[in-house]
Amino acid sequence: MGWKIVAKLLNLLHLLPVVKALNRFLRLLTAWGHRLQFTMEWVVARHPPEWFDHFLDNSWKWHQSRNPLSWERGVFGSLAMQQGCRVLDLCCGGGFITYHFFSGRAASVVAVDFDPKAIAHARRNFKASNLVYRCADIRTDMPEGEFDNVSWDAAIEHFTETEIAQIIGNIKQRLTRNGVLSGYTIIEKATGNRILITNTNSNRKKIWSSCCGAFSLMLGYLKPDGVISSKTAVTSISGPAKPRSRSMTVGCDKFAVTPSPTRR
Repeated sequence: MGWKIVAKLLNLLHLLPVVKALNRFLRLLTAWGHRLQFTMEWVVARHPPEWFDHFLDNSWKWHQSRNPLSWERGVFGSLAMQQGCRVLDLCCGGGFITYHFFSGRAASVVAVDFDPKAIAHARRNFKASNLVYRCADIRTDMPEGEFDNVSWDAAIEHFTETEIAQIIGNIKQRLTRNGVLSGYTIIEKATGNRILITNTNSNRKKIWSSCCGAFSLMLGYLKPDGVISSKTAVTSISGPAKPRSRSMTVGCDKFAVTPSPTRR
């Protein structure tokens, strides 16, 4: 009610152009501040952070680059989720996508990241009654439970081949019969080179694979059922431990597990 009264008063005073000018100034100031933050964290810093603050996209980078990748990731993941689902978000980072794209659709979300700074940022900025953040290493401490959706977004390429295999097995044990795994990883480049970066601030080695090694590894661990387009492969992730069958749709940069007919 207070906002309506103020708005009516400003309209009577013909101050809408002033409000628009003020908002433009604030946007420019916010963009400048977030560009400075990006340069400090990702350009000149000796040790870049383990997670990306998507406020940088929201307030500056998206406008500059005109690349909606971050929002595409969120939309793509949410399309795999039914209203009222139970979600496990692995490697959630600062919680921006978890909150804005998943929590509004899910009945409950458990979001996990191993970086205490990322979890602190998420808890400070993205609170919701159905959203729980946990600081944990998914290699050794993946949350227990049964989930309709698991999101593993922009993080597969951070792990070794052995770790990916282990994590996939743990995901399979937590998905419901028709559960869905969705996410995003780096697009393959022609060089096929792999770069190993060790962050001295943690005991975690990051595998940045410019050849999208993570994508190749996923296909290696999961038996392909067929190709539905030149950029998308359908892959089964059913395992002997449970009598269930699911299939994963893997694109060049995005993938999602979708239900498939039960095999005997």
